[in-house]
Amino acid sequence: MPDFAHDEATARRALDVIDQLLAARDRIASGVGGIGFLREHEAVAPVAWSWWMLISDSARVVAEAAKNGNGFVVAPVMRNLMTHTVAMAWLVDGGGAAVKAVDAYSDDQLLKLITNAKRAGWDVEGDEVEAKVRAAVDARTASSDLEVVRLTNEIRNTPI
Repeated sequence: MPDFAHDEATARRALDVIDQLLAARDRIASGVGGIGFLREHEAVAPVAWSWWMLISDSARVVAEAAKNGNGFVVAPVMRNLMTHTVAMAWLVDGGGAAVKAVDAYSDDQLLKLITNAKRAGWDVEGDEVEAKVRAAVDARTASSDLEVVRLTNEIRNTPI
């Protein structure tokens, strides 16, 4: 196995691999027949696919900046890329319950946004999105799945 060092040669090798992975991603994403997923990953496939698109698009931004000598500018993009890469493994491991946890967390964040918009004086009364999100939260609360609760707390970094 080759040595990896903190040097230009390793950086070039990494950029070459990133280019190859991005080319493969572009071929897959442009496929006319759609994308097939293993049945056991069907529940997570849509979320994982969108995160993979974000990860690969972020990698493209990082690679281009590095090639142009501006790699230092994209540190926030790199952090987001790494976070979503780890989160995608978490999502696949958690399966359908992880998807529900992501939905629950997203609903909570959207309700916070709506509440803050109202506090700021924005006219969001009667918005159908809020009603749909509140209905989803109520339904989820009525039939609480402990695994979804546990995974949602992992997203929030709070104990069970």
